[in-house]
Amino acid sequence: AWNYYKVAEFVENRVFTFSQIGSTYHVTYTFTKNGDSTDLEYHEWVDEGELEEPADIYNLQLLKRALEQKKTHPTKSESGETGTKRNL
Repeated sequence: AWNYYKVAEFVENRVFTFSQIGSTYHVTYTFTKNGDSTDLEYHEWVDEGELEEPADIYNLQLLKRALEQKKTHPTKSESGETGTKRNL
């Protein structure tokens, strides 16, 4: 089954947040230039309860590599939500 999301926040080259339609699940990707690399912070959370299946680190590393190959170097935006954060 497919999950559908809406874009809840978007700042070009910095951050984007998706909210799952019909769910309390959200995910934010924040990017920070770090020399010739890009730091990727992945933050997922639910408004109620606990995450059922946190993201796979392998897929996040693939996303990070793909962004770096395109020479995308955004800056960081701070978020006040709580949840799982991963810095790659």
